[in-house]
Amino acid sequence: MKNNSKNRALKFIREKNYIRKGGVQYNFIKIADDMINDAEYVESETNRLLELTKDQINKKYKLNLDYNILKVDSGLDGDDFIRDLITIRIKVVRQ
Repeated sequence: MKNNSKNRALKFIREKNYIRKGGVQYNFIKIADDMINDAEYVESETNRLLELTKDQINKKYKLNLDYNILKVDSGLDGDDFIRDLITIRIKVVRQ
């Protein structure tokens, strides 16, 4: 395991270039099952999740870029059926 710090730095640079060139990022949020029918709530949570994703990317990679939501999926993930939750997953791409 030679050059661990060098490999870590190269991985960071590759990830940053991937995002800079239009790479796709994912993020998700879990909401209550009965709230999925409230369109205004789902839209506000999706917008909040987009802002959170932007902040995470800008904080980690120091990139101040604009992003668009490419796709919004909803469904069950893991033990969501037990806890009556639905997972909303967004796919974010650089504008």
